[in-house]
Amino acid sequence: EGRRSRAARWKRTLERAGLLPPNAHEVVGDVAIARSIVSLQGAAYQAAQYLAKMMAAEAMLADGIAGAPVAVSANVAGITATRSLLHPLFQAAFLGAPHFGIEIYEPATTRLVSGLLMLHDVLHDGAPGAPQAGDVAASEQAGRARRLAAQTVHGGCRALPWVLEPTIRVGAVLGLGKRPGLLKGLVPKARARR
Repeated sequence: EGRRSRAARWKRTLERAGLLPPNAHEVVGDVAIARSIVSLQGAAYQAAQYLAKMMAAEAMLADGIAGAPVAVSANVAGITATRSLLHPLFQAAFLGAPHFGIEIYEPATTRLVSGLLMLHDVLHDGAPGAPQAGDVAASEQAGRARRLAAQTVHGGCRALPWVLEPTIRVGAVLGLGKRPGLLKGLVPKARARR
């Protein structure tokens, strides 16, 4: 709420125009979930990230493997400029992202930070994903899962005061202003005449 009220006039104007929706988090009880899904990434990518990775980590955190406690590391990296994101819209959005406090990481940075966080999670007894012997109350399991999810390096995309996808669209427009040549990649090439 504070970032929205202190936002530059042009951002507040875009919010009033409906281009930057302010309901950036879905709140269920005491849990706030960032609305940070980007449809251009596709349903398979979203399923892999949220179902295969996070649900598996939370299940292992709660149940271990065959009942034996295990260390869990499930860090979420910030947006990384990988080959899979070479789409011109992403490239334009990357250029506009800093206007909203979003940092785009180089792949080497993401690998290093994720690797260090994983080592911390696996080797540090006080880490949220450290193994715990014996029965753990459901409320403590939920608390551990929240702490595990909270130690993410998201580059600002989960702390936005606006929904991520529309913010990226505005960022892409700003980015196209910086590099209009990216528009060429958005226009389908004309078929050669036979």
